[in-house]
Amino acid sequence: MAAPNFKSLSLINGKSSPKAVTVAAADIVANPNGSNKVLKVNALYISNTTAGDLKINVTFKRGVTSFHIANDIVIPKEASLDLLRKHVYLEENDSIQVKGSAVGLEALAAYEELA
Repeated sequence: MAAPNFKSLSLINGKSSPKAVTVAAADIVANPNGSNKVLKVNALYISNTTAGDLKINVTFKRGVTSFHIANDIVIPKEASLDLLRKHVYLEENDSIQVKGSAVGLEALAAYEELA
């Protein structure tokens, strides 16, 4: 499906996706093939719940190709960071993945489903 025309939207749903970040890359927001939607990701918060600094990697994935949004960004101990300055649109078969340097990071994505 092509991205919907914003002038003729029939659906706008606000969503949140929380995730405990691991050392393996995993989707925090994904728009599967055949969804007939575009996802507008408005914010991506990363929190470090440990007493030491940790690193985060965030990638935009289109099909099998990945592009870095954040590469080895240090999240200071017991701190949080919003990694998106502007929204990002996910078309069908797009996703955003998170991967941490160690256990102790948490992620929260706030997004809208548009159709």
